[in-house]
Amino acid sequence: MLTDFPISALVKAQFANYLEGKWRPWAEEEKLRRRTIRLYSQLFTLKQQCEGAIVEAQLELVMYRNFKPPFP
Repeated sequence: MLTDFPISALVKAQFANYLEGKWRPWAEEEKLRRRTIRLYSQLFTLKQQCEGAIVEAQLELVMYRNFKPPFP
């Protein structure tokens, strides 16, 4: 275990610094990036359906002028 090593306190402190200074900011940006990718994928699928794929129900696409994503 980490506690068995003489520099375990230093390693824990450095990991905490990395976690807060590098990883968490990256993770927050990555969440937004993945949401954007998912939204793009959904819109692309809708585009393909509207261009002629077999659709079982009528589709309606509504765009808003001041559209804001549903996530922060």
